[in-house]
Amino acid sequence: MTQFEELLSLCNVLSEDTTLALDTLKNDPSNQFQRRIFVHFLFALIEGVIFTRKRLALSVHEKLGTGNFCKEKLAWLKEETKGRTNKRFPKFKENLKFSFRACCEVLHIKYDLNLERDTRWSSFCKSITIRDRITHPRHVHDMTVSDKEMDHIEQAFYWFAEKNGDLQRLVHERIKAINQILAATPTEKPASQVEA
Repeated sequence: MTQFEELLSLCNVLSEDTTLALDTLKNDPSNQFQRRIFVHFLFALIEGVIFTRKRLALSVHEKLGTGNFCKEKLAWLKEETKGRTNKRFPKFKENLKFSFRACCEVLHIKYDLNLERDTRWSSFCKSITIRDRITHPRHVHDMTVSDKEMDHIEQAFYWFAEKNGDLQRLVHERIKAINQILAATPTEKPASQVEA
């Protein structure tokens, strides 16, 4: 199993866990434990997808030389923590947006998240605050996820599923096209094909 296949397998497990957590929550929607479990798995999935997307962008950048990344952005792609001259590492929202941009840049894909025009992005941002609060609680009431907060979390889930699915389809189409070009080029070896 290649490193990228392993990352895709990880994302599949995280996706299954998130779906199971959502299904379980639907059976008992007022259950606070199930609400927290869903939030936990949703953000574990998002983190996994961000990491996988950045690894894909890095792999394509290294194999094909596409993407114009400065040292800081390459460090973001590699998630380097040692030896960074710039101590700044992207926060969650910035890292998410960067993962989309990096993939689009290396694969020459035009895709706009349209954050300013999508009300679900606001719900996504509020959901990050909820996730942070229940992951790092300071008071017992920090562990309660209200009905209104669950509405935001649900919107965040659907926003992410839609945006991730849209980009994933474009990535697969582009990688398929690249591999067809590489396969048709007699000087290239099959090992140089981009992993999808």
